Amino acid sequence: MIVTNLKIYAILLSHVVPFAAPTTTTVRVCTDKDCLIDGANDTLQLARTLSPSSVNVETCGCLGPCGGGPNVDVRVDGVRMKDKRPGRSSFYCFKEVRTDDDFKDVLRVGAGVEVKKTSDIVATSTRGPFDFDRTTRIALQ
Repeated sequence: MIVTNLKIYAILLSHVVPFAAPTTTTVRVCTDKDCLIDGANDTLQLARTLSPSSVNVETCGCLGPCGGGPNVDVRVDGVRMKDKRPGRSSFYCFKEVRTDDDFKDVLRVGAGVEVKKTSDIVATSTRGPFDFDRTTRIALQ
């Protein structure tokens, strides 16, 4: 009798528990003035080239740490992910995303997505020696 009840419970449970919905991963690349100077257009092209079809790539405005760009924001089901790469300070955006290895780390750490593709695109900064980032410009006023 115990085995029969256990089988019935297992069958009922399998019909009651819903399957997990697929997650939505979105990568947003800052295209504000400072990040554009730091190479955001190249980072955007890199993101579009390397991202699997399951990852949405979008542009956005300023993410915060100006002058440390190009900055990238990763959201899984609308929740912002922290940068937990070694040596980083757990910002809610990923700073200095310039190469394919940087972008692969962003997706792996931020969303748990492994990227198999490679690219030779490198985001290069056009920032001059006196072209200060937004935070420095505000401090100098």
